[in-house]
Amino acid sequence: MRKKCSGIVLALVLALFGLAGMVEAGQYTFRLGHAQPPTDIFHLACEKFAALSREKSNGQIRVQIFASGQLGSLRDMIEGLRLGTIQGVWDVPSRLEAYTDLGSIFNFPYLIENRAHGERVWESEVGKNLFDELTEKSGIRILAVGWRGSRQMTANRAIHSPADLIGLKLRVPPYDVPLKTWQTLGATPTPLDWNEVYLALQQGTIDAQENPMTSNASSRMFEVQSHLILTEVVKNFSALLVGETYYRSLPEDIQKILAESAVEASRFQGDEIDKNEAEFIELFRKEKVTVIAPDLAPFKEKLKDFVKDNYPQMEPYVKEIDKFK
Repeated sequence: MRKKCSGIVLALVLALFGLAGMVEAGQYTFRLGHAQPPTDIFHLACEKFAALSREKSNGQIRVQIFASGQLGSLRDMIEGLRLGTIQGVWDVPSRLEAYTDLGSIFNFPYLIENRAHGERVWESEVGKNLFDELTEKSGIRILAVGWRGSRQMTANRAIHSPADLIGLKLRVPPYDVPLKTWQTLGATPTPLDWNEVYLALQQGTIDAQENPMTSNASSRMFEVQSHLILTEVVKNFSALLVGETYYRSLPEDIQKILAESAVEASRFQGDEIDKNEAEFIELFRKEKVTVIAPDLAPFKEKLKDFVKDNYPQMEPYVKEIDKFK
């Protein structure tokens, strides 16, 4: 009798597990990481993406957001996309430089003029072909790009010209293009992951860093830096990066929803940046930070042959991008 009861219980348990599996089969959990604090525009854009995905899929897609590097360093998160341990990372597309030189183009100095120019490029056939090639070579898909603003420097001293950069220990992302850019300008670039920057500035290990104003403000750089210098060396765009193997495993309707939601959330981010960038600069003034708008001509002059000297294989792409100015 006991054996019979045990068999019935086992059958019920298996049935329940089977039912649970059927329910879960209609759900898609999307783990989305980024390195910024929850006050940053990246987080707000991620929340927008999560809400849109859930709404468009009638609750089938559930996006879990992990801010402030909870899922590891950016290098770890990006690699997690290829391994399938993370579904999405909201960051800059230049992270793909770790896998292919093509990713370097997003960091080329003074290449993109402004938001409108960048959007014309990335939404064109040239941009589509570039993204397709990046996907093929990295195993990571750029689902959408969004305006993030000009990268501006914060420092512990005044910078008016490239001559003032000599000896300046400037944090750069741990990639080749920023390193070479600031070496060319005369600084002493120091590669650091983003979550190490505030403490390094506080302790005097580095003297300066540069990022779009949304990150400068949300990370409270005004607490550890005395000057804000509007260098604008790179016009920054972010991206929703997704593992290609994961993306290809999804039904077409779910792929479409994720892509549409990413585009809408990226546009939302760009609009918010345009509304708030001047306020971020004013915030630094209110915090007694000296704001300097240097003449950019000497900076551009030192970098005019940057691509030809360092990345000659990328010149055809640069010429195509210049056509959209």
